[in-house]
Amino acid sequence: MQAFWPGRLTLVFEAQQSLPHQLTAGRQKIGVRIPGHAVAVALVKQVGSPITGTSANLSGHPGCHRVPDLDRQITSQVDMILDGGTLEGGAGSTVIDMTVDPPRILRAGQVSTEEIWDCLPKK
Repeated sequence: MQAFWPGRLTLVFEAQQSLPHQLTAGRQKIGVRIPGHAVAVALVKQVGSPITGTSANLSGHPGCHRVPDLDRQITSQVDMILDGGTLEGGAGSTVIDMTVDPPRILRAGQVSTEEIWDCLPKK
């Protein structure tokens, strides 16, 4: 966390039983990430507490980089869209399951495998 947050690294942890089912989908795990994008950071600061979100694309479809490119199935079902400008794009966040030993990379992303292993304590 110290090496990559804020940024494109999602860590999966055991979820506390008190967390709402909507956050865990009943899987007893939860992914956590601290964003590096200035608009996301400002939103969290303004709200004053953690927020939850997902990618703004349909499952199996590529993400978009601009609000006008959002799929109509998404835009027709939301109350508000916060336009943070044109996004960089590229690979999404790297996702690591921290509930197993050694941690397991679930999805390769912007943080490389080599960078991850270099930060972990050597056994």
